[in-house]
Amino acid sequence: MDGLLRKKDVVEAVGVPKSTVSDWITNFSPFIPKVKNGSTVYYKPEAIEVLLTVKELRAQDYDMSQISLELTERGFPVDAETVSDEVKTTISRAEKVKDRDALLTVMSTMGKAMERMTELEKLVAETKAQQLEQEKINEQLKEKIEEQKQYISDRIEERDAKLMTAIRELQDSRKQVAAEVDHEKKRSFFSRLFGR
Repeated sequence: MDGLLRKKDVVEAVGVPKSTVSDWITNFSPFIPKVKNGSTVYYKPEAIEVLLTVKELRAQDYDMSQISLELTERGFPVDAETVSDEVKTTISRAEKVKDRDALLTVMSTMGKAMERMTELEKLVAETKAQQLEQEKINEQLKEKIEEQKQYISDRIEERDAKLMTAIRELQDSRKQVAAEVDHEKKRSFFSRLFGR
C-alpha cells in the first residue's frame, strides 16, 4: 500500500527496539494513525512523528499519562474509534483491578482531546467564514477590474475616434492648402503668360 509503513519500517525510523515500538503503539494507540487491511496493520507516515515525540518524552522521564497529555497538548490528532475502544478496555480493566488512576488518566486524556477537537472545529468554522469573506472581496475586485477595463477600453476608443477625426481634418486641410497652392501656382503662371 503506497505511503503506508509496516511495523519494521516504523522501528527503523524511530530507532528503538521492536518491543519498545510495540509497547508504545499499544500504549499510545489513539495517537498512532494506522490502517487495517485484514489482519495486517499498516502505519501512516505521521505515526513516526508521534513515536519520535514519545521517544523524546521518555528520554525526559515522562510517564505514560504525562506523555498522553503532552501528545494531546501538542495537537496530535486522536482517532475517536480507537479512543472509544481504549476507554472501554480501560474501564473494564480498572473495574477489575480497582485502578482509579488509569481511569482518571483516560478521562483526562479524553477531556483534553475533546477540548482540542472543539478548538479545531472553531478554527475550521472561523477559517470558512474568512474564506467566504475573502471570496466576496475577490468577486468585488473582479467586478472593479472589469469596470476599469471597460472604462479604459471606452476611453481608448473615444481617443482613437478623436485622433482619427483630427487626422482626417488635418489631411483635408493639407489637401485644401495643396489645392490652393497649386491653384495659385497655376494662376500666377497663366497671369504671367497672359499678362493678367
